[in-house]
Amino acid sequence: HEAIKEAAVGVALAMRQGQAENDVFDRLAADERLGLSKAQIDALVADPITFTGAALAQTQEVCRRVAAIVALHPDAAAYSPGAIL
Repeated sequence: HEAIKEAAVGVALAMRQGQAENDVFDRLAADERLGLSKAQIDALVADPITFTGAALAQTQEVCRRVAAIVALHPDAAAYSPGAIL
């Protein structure tokens, strides 16, 4: 965790000072604490959808619940609040 934090903060600071490229993966590969090569890191992050976890199922469940409530109270779905002071 500390190695990743240091690399991320280092990149953020460098980019604020004009560095155009985000080289966080290069920094992580160079950090011996992780023991990962650049190729290994690239492979780990190659499919970003894997980082979403249960988000798709959770979103579908929320939509299902909202649809059930809207079916019971169709007028509420068209509610438009008044102006806020």
